[in-house]
Amino acid sequence: MKIIIIGGGVSGLAISCKLAKEKIDNLLIEKRPFLGGRAYSFYDNNSKEEIDNGQHVIVGACKEFINFLSEINSIEKISFEKKLRIPVLNKNKLVNLQSHNFPIKILGKVFSILKYMHLKVRERMNLQRSYITTLLGDDNNQFFRDLLVILSLSCGAAGATRLKASMYHQI
Repeated sequence: MKIIIIGGGVSGLAISCKLAKEKIDNLLIEKRPFLGGRAYSFYDNNSKEEIDNGQHVIVGACKEFINFLSEINSIEKISFEKKLRIPVLNKNKLVNLQSHNFPIKILGKVFSILKYMHLKVRERMNLQRSYITTLLGDDNNQFFRDLLVILSLSCGAAGATRLKASMYHQI
C-alpha cells in the first residue's frame, strides 16, 4: 500500500520521513518548486537581502520539531540563544523582549512577561494566565484554577491571540 501525502511543509515532511523510517511506501506531492511550506527563505531584489519566512523562533515547547530537525541532521543549522533578547519597535518605542534567568525557570518567564512594556498591565496579567494554563496542560488542576481566580486573572478573547504571540520559552 502506498500513502500519498499532499504538501511538503514541515508536517508533510515529518510524516513522510516517519513512514519511510517504518518502511511504509509513500509519495509526497508539493506544488511549489521547494519544500518547507511556509518555512523558507527568498532573495529580495529591493533590499538585496535574503528574507526568512515562516518559523523564526523555535520555543522550548517545540520538542517534536526539534526532534525532527535532529532526525534529518539539520539541528546544527539552528542557532540556539543562551539568553534571548529581541528588540521590538512599536509606535516609535523600543522595548526588549528578553529572558531572565532565575533558579526556578518559571519565575524567569513570569518576570520576562511582566517586564515587556509593549503590553498593558491587564494584557501582561492575561498572558501570565495563558502561560500558566499552557504549562499545566491539565484542566483538572484545581489548585491553579483557584489561584488564578483569587488573583483575578482573566483572559479577554480579543487580546488572547496577540498575547500568545508574545509568549516564549528560552531554549
